[in-house]
Amino acid sequence: MASEVMPLRVAFDLDGVLADFAGAWGRVAEDLFPGWSNGVAPGEVPAGDGSRAPGGERTAPAGADGGDAGAGAGAGAPRLSRRRHDAVWKAIRSTPDFWLSLDETEPGVVARIDERAAAGRWEVFFVTQRPATAGDTVQRQTQRWLVAQGFRLPSVIVEPGPAGSRRRRGGAPAPRRPSARTGRAPAGRVGRRAG
Repeated sequence: MASEVMPLRVAFDLDGVLADFAGAWGRVAEDLFPGWSNGVAPGEVPAGDGSRAPGGERTAPAGADGGDAGAGAGAGAPRLSRRRHDAVWKAIRSTPDFWLSLDETEPGVVARIDERAAAGRWEVFFVTQRPATAGDTVQRQTQRWLVAQGFRLPSVIVEPGPAGSRRRRGGAPAPRRPSARTGRAPAGRVGRRAG
């Protein structure tokens, strides 16, 4: 009897891994507040540290509501006040199909994943916690983006809640709850019945 080999299952995060969210975030911020990013490399989003900006406003981490947006920014990078940071997020959320506007982090990377997945018979999933924007659902925008980048039949899992919703005061990520992508049940729920 021939045994069937289980296919490799691979999950990819999107923003900061395959999609250049930081670059898109920075473009929106630059459109709203020209000159804010002087001295920041393309694709970097300055991270705030909760300190005071000129005028007494508290600064906000660039990614406080959007996952990894603040990753890679140096300590000396300029910061947006919390009010301006929130204005950038408001603009993103009101932009129809915003998630279609992102570039790849590396040109052709999504198409190469599709080729490898087909050749290796992989099962591929794309996982995100992107917040909703105007236009199509996050899942459909993400599927359309992946198809446009060369992935023929994308499976997209959108985890509940906006990105960064589990962040604690000061921008530090809170511990993550178990999710479908880890396959682990929350402690105390294994074998329990609803009662």
